[in-house]
Amino acid sequence: MKKIKKLQGVFLLSLNLMNFLFSGCIFENPKESGEIEKQVEKKQWTFLVYMAADNNLESSAIKDFNEMEESGFDEDKINVLVLLDRAEGNDASNGDWSDTRLFELKNDRIAPGLTISSLRLDCPELSLSCNSQTELDMADKETVSLFVEFALKNYPAEKNAFIVWGHGSGWRGENYNGSYGYKYFAADDYSGNSISLTDLAGGLEKGLAKVQNENPEKKAKFDFIGFDTCFGLTFETALQMENVAYLAGGTPALEDGDGWNYGFLGEFCRSDLSVSSLAEILARQFSSQYSSYQYGCFSVVDTAKTSELTRLFSDYCFSAAALIKTSVVQNALRNCLETEVLCYDPGVYPCDVYIDVWSFVKNTCQCLGQLKNAGCFSNFLTEKTIEMIFSELSEKSEKIFELMEETFVAVGRTNAEKSSPFPFGVFYGNFTGENVPSLNHPSGYVQDSKVSGKCRFVENCPGYVPGKDSMSFLEKIFYEVLE
Repeated sequence: MKKIKKLQGVFLLSLNLMNFLFSGCIFENPKESGEIEKQVEKKQWTFLVYMAADNNLESSAIKDFNEMEESGFDEDKINVLVLLDRAEGNDASNGDWSDTRLFELKNDRIAPGLTISSLRLDCPELSLSCNSQTELDMADKETVSLFVEFALKNYPAEKNAFIVWGHGSGWRGENYNGSYGYKYFAADDYSGNSISLTDLAGGLEKGLAKVQNENPEKKAKFDFIGFDTCFGLTFETALQMENVAYLAGGTPALEDGDGWNYGFLGEFCRSDLSVSSLAEILARQFSSQYSSYQYGCFSVVDTAKTSELTRLFSDYCFSAAALIKTSVVQNALRNCLETEVLCYDPGVYPCDVYIDVWSFVKNTCQCLGQLKNAGCFSNFLTEKTIEMIFSELSEKSEKIFELMEETFVAVGRTNAEKSSPFPFGVFYGNFTGENVPSLNHPSGYVQDSKVSGKCRFVENCPGYVPGKDSMSFLEKIFYEVLE
């Protein structure tokens, strides 16, 4: 009995010793362990690429995807998630699948080419499984929201970026008929839809809010949002992104199907990984890639300053519009806008025309000054009133230029004859031919129209945007009949 008791004592002593030695170890189920591991492996950046290629850009999407894989990015520093929606009948590579799939980007240095080598992911939030095919509508703001929610919860990082990839046409977003006459954001052949600027921002806001509600320490905005689209960075898009991203970047003009050079991911990983470095690298690479283009320009702006810039721009336009009292002034300004002001014009009609904001203010101010010197305002304004109005115009234009200098974080541009120090477009109108405007502005770009979901710029820039009972600049230029 003593021997048994002795052995029991040794056994108990051994158990106590083991408990002491291993008291620092935590044994968990795999799910909990994985969550802790992800928290420990929090990286410096997470990039979300919203690759809407269920349209005629499918081949370009595959090419850009492979550019990302071959960029030499550092997987220890950044996460890159790509939600890729493919089309039917445009590109037969990679098994010719045409559904929507989510990938965690992996380096592909062994077999470069057009084969996707990255890790396909399950995503319950989006009902995506590696074992089945699911077709998502990329034009649905819920798809945007759930993608954001999944990515930021499962791939935490110090900073986050969202890239809109595909077609784009600035502020527009109505359903399209597949003809690509207007290339709206997230044009989706399967659903026949595209996403409005308002819904895009709404989807991003909703996804960010869900993540922040569960973790109040999370940022309420992306550090950067980029538009790898045509007419990506306009006054309208920048203002709309104010509540979802600190910085917004893109071109105010056309870009071809190749889009961005995604080699920027590798270069960025070799930098200090700051937001300003990301902005500078993107602007430099884009302007170099499109150096032969007339409007090969790229801008990154601080969205927090876009509300004030909108207010100043609206005030300037009200003052300029107050001088449009005769057909002589009206025609002179219209001619200035169509010949002197920098236009981001596709050149294929019918088309939307965007004009450069800096060029607009500079040239309209000069044009009105020339009209003043020619005595064009003397018949209906006193000399004192004329001097007062022009003093206000000059002051307002200077304030706009000063704020633009503060707003633009990075700029890349070519040495074209006509260029702007701050490439930034604003919608001017739809044209059916060279210098031939449509009879009306689209209802979504009219102040007093009954259309729902108008973009913030239309609602907040009454001095510029047309409206039946307004005294705005565009209303005076296009619709008021003057003698």
